[in-house]
Amino acid sequence: MATAMTNTGSRAPVRRWISTKPPTPLAWSVLFAELTDGESAKQWGLAAGLFIVHHRRRHAHGPTFSEVFEHLLPETRGVPSHAVEDWTGQDWYLARHRFRMAVVFAWSRMGYVDYDPGVARSLRPGRRLTGLIERNERIRSLAGEPTPPESKALQRVAMNASLNPEQAVTRLHTTRRFIDRATKAGFLHAVEVADNEVRYPAWQFSPDRNKPVVDGVRLIASSIPAEWTLATIHRFFTTPRAGLKSKRQAQSPVRWLNLGRNPAAIAIILEGYSYDIG
Repeated sequence: MATAMTNTGSRAPVRRWISTKPPTPLAWSVLFAELTDGESAKQWGLAAGLFIVHHRRRHAHGPTFSEVFEHLLPETRGVPSHAVEDWTGQDWYLARHRFRMAVVFAWSRMGYVDYDPGVARSLRPGRRLTGLIERNERIRSLAGEPTPPESKALQRVAMNASLNPEQAVTRLHTTRRFIDRATKAGFLHAVEVADNEVRYPAWQFSPDRNKPVVDGVRLIASSIPAEWTLATIHRFFTTPRAGLKSKRQAQSPVRWLNLGRNPAAIAIILEGYSYDIG
């Protein structure tokens, strides 16, 4: 039995997260299982919680449920699939509403998000996510960071490892217009190094020709402290981190991403550098 908030905003369990008349589309059932069960649910819950952190930092209040799902599912504007022909307008509204409520309820039980039922824009990071960020902030402090001032050598290395827009076009076999659009939407991370000059840090580019950009760029880039320079970013992503272990060995964020591991783990470490989730 799935659980969800009712239309009045309570946390009471309901028998169905969506009306069964007409039947629930397969795409909705499959995505619901992915979002709320197993390891995949943890990744989605972390992604939702981190988006809420970023939104609250920018706007001083939580996002709407709609904004969360539109961020997580941009290709379909926040729903598992587009409108179903057999659904009336009321069917469509109830399906979308109950689906989102049930998923957020599941994430709240896992500790990644929290909210006040019936209160607009009350979404906030859950206790588990807050604890993870606090833990990484404490580890960073105890380790003696922040790191020493940047050397000119590190600045040169960072510049050489990054791409200018024309090089990014060549690397991704695309157009400058696409690069600009992807950057504006957050799917590519650009850093301003001088007036009207930007560089694309190397961490986001994969050696895999079939997948030239690593997963999670939007999630990770949103957690990078705004004051970090290109050299600071390069140092962070190329330094092994105790929180990123594979086969008992600490991995650098770059290596972690190239192994296909969860990008949320990197975002959580980055949040520890600017811990303020309100």
